[in-house]
Amino acid sequence: MSGPLRGFAALCLALLAPALVTPADVSALTASEERGKKIYFTGRGGEAITAYLGEGEHQLELPGEAAVCGSCHGHDGTGRPESGVRPTNITWKYLARSYGHVHARGVEHPSFDEESLVSYLRTGLYPGGRRGDSSMPVYEMSERDLDDLVSYLKRVGQILDPGLSETAIRIGTIVPAEGPLGEIGAVIGSVIEAHFREVNAAGGIYGRRLELVVHKLAKDDESAAETVGRWLAEDPPFAFVSPFTPHTDFEVQSALSGNEIPVIGPFTLYSIRSFLSNRYVFYLYPDLGEQLEALVQFAATRLELSEPRLAVIYPDERALTDVIAIVEKAGRQQGWGELRREPFPVGRFDAGSSAQTLQDAGIDVVISLGVEQELRAFLTAAAERGWSPHVLASGALSGSGLLEETPEAFGPRLHLAYPTLPQDRKPWAVKVVSRILERNELARGHIQATISAYSSVTVLVEALRRAGRGLGRRELTAELEGFYEFDTGLTPPITFTSNRRIGAKGAYVLDPGSIVDGHLPESVPWVQVK
Repeated sequence: MSGPLRGFAALCLALLAPALVTPADVSALTASEERGKKIYFTGRGGEAITAYLGEGEHQLELPGEAAVCGSCHGHDGTGRPESGVRPTNITWKYLARSYGHVHARGVEHPSFDEESLVSYLRTGLYPGGRRGDSSMPVYEMSERDLDDLVSYLKRVGQILDPGLSETAIRIGTIVPAEGPLGEIGAVIGSVIEAHFREVNAAGGIYGRRLELVVHKLAKDDESAAETVGRWLAEDPPFAFVSPFTPHTDFEVQSALSGNEIPVIGPFTLYSIRSFLSNRYVFYLYPDLGEQLEALVQFAATRLELSEPRLAVIYPDERALTDVIAIVEKAGRQQGWGELRREPFPVGRFDAGSSAQTLQDAGIDVVISLGVEQELRAFLTAAAERGWSPHVLASGALSGSGLLEETPEAFGPRLHLAYPTLPQDRKPWAVKVVSRILERNELARGHIQATISAYSSVTVLVEALRRAGRGLGRRELTAELEGFYEFDTGLTPPITFTSNRRIGAKGAYVLDPGSIVDGHLPESVPWVQVK
């Protein structure tokens, strides 16, 4: 093929042509259209694609991946402003409009048909022979890749994302199937479904009903990734909201990665930091690592500790590897020394031995990743030995019992981090949640699960409304990235950006010793982390 082809990004940045108006076709893509979609969004085809930027001796050769159609023209082909350039509409109904086109710089040409579109991709000439914008890249690609790209370009803007129809938006959640955690999962599913009923009764989202699909994972499902992958392959939802996947976070998030399915809301405490780079995942609350990071920052600035000796006690499980690394990094940033690791077998914590070992080592600060009974046993064993180091722990992981009964020596020396507290709860939001629970005859137990589910759905519904009728996964994601101090009524204000995926970055730090007659202080300090 002679000369550079002016196709791929020239289309991606320069085609102007309105179109034949045809009804939306939401059927599945053909094999050729699927290949064209890959080219459109990745710049990779069946054979190498080469981009050329500029003309003459100043022309720059680049791989096709360096200038991708979808990055400029978006999922729907209508264009996204970038670096002062506003890419044009490249939907087929626009390209093929019968009365042709007049570009901003005065260039006129007839409308495109399939043949002239192929010619433009190869030569950079508009229909009628006028040259296209010389500032746009040109591309060289095989005949098959070119045909596939044209096939897909005729469908851009006409295809609805999975889980989306003209009348419904199907949303999924993932919860445990059985046991005590299954009860929490049932609460989450019930609250989401009840909230959806409220939205649907008010007309839905631009005429579309919200439909919930609850996926249940067996207890400690060792094949969680495979199970979730099968669900996604068989009938994927448009998005997930408030998934609750204790002990299988890593597997579930691995299965979701790369599927471009928006996920709104917390998983559990063990959210994996490596998944924060997934632009489709939005956490309302900080994960366990960030809560402990806030605790380290609090201890360094409020407790006036000078070069403390540190230790972390934790169940020996993979999900905590990233968490401990975050704690170590946070300590180094505060100028603290080495963190001593004290793992114990899952479900078999010897509190007496652990307390004696750390006391003998002269530890000043203990960071606990154990659950309530493990932390309580450790505090009791330490108090019996007359040893009372500062102890930092997640309040959600440690349970509520320690707030009601803490060994006296640790009243002012136990510091618990919480992603949300009652002081966040606005009267109007409490009223709304109470109404939802009453109308749907739902029990009022598991308050934190109810708050998480309600808040996650509130964020989802707001983002869906902002995205408008032209809804797609990318549009939903873009709207979520624009959230700034959004008030759910039950949580700290939520802010997301293109590189921030935790809505409330930080934690409240509460000392049980500050609780008087069962009442929390009027204001508990919020520790913001970067």
